[in-house]
Amino acid sequence: MKHHWQKVAIFCILIPLILIQSCGYTISSGIRKGIKTIYIATFENKTFEHAIEVRLSKILAREFILDGSLSIVDSSKADIILNGEIVEYIMEPYTYGASEKDVEQYRILIRTNVSLKDVSKDEVLWEENLIEGDATYYTSGAMAGTEEKAAERALYELSKRIIDRTIRGW
Repeated sequence: MKHHWQKVAIFCILIPLILIQSCGYTISSGIRKGIKTIYIATFENKTFEHAIEVRLSKILAREFILDGSLSIVDSSKADIILNGEIVEYIMEPYTYGASEKDVEQYRILIRTNVSLKDVSKDEVLWEENLIEGDATYYTSGAMAGTEEKAAERALYELSKRIIDRTIRGW
């Protein structure tokens, strides 16, 4: 009887391993063959939020470096060029306190229009309007934050969406 349970245990371990190995799953990106470099143009800022385009450029560059799928280069050496514009920066009340006058939490929403162009083919690979990032912050209490920190988190979320669309989306 003991020998039977050993066979069952081996069977239960080997079958899932065989199935996983044969399923054909790969961890490859959606980047076209031959595309290795990207130039990130500074987005046009169509909002009144001072220097938000510079902050977005820095975050995008850092996140592309961390992703490692593409190298960031000058426009003259790029296989693809990422362009965009920041079209909205919204700060709106998100939650209220006991009275409707007391805002407990604000939401920062940043919206962009973005495109990716293949330089060698002079072809737009993708174009998307209103890619957005958002974050909230409390105005008081132990979890109080600032608009600036929330905007950084929203830009980080936005950059993740842009990178995901760039690397995996076409």
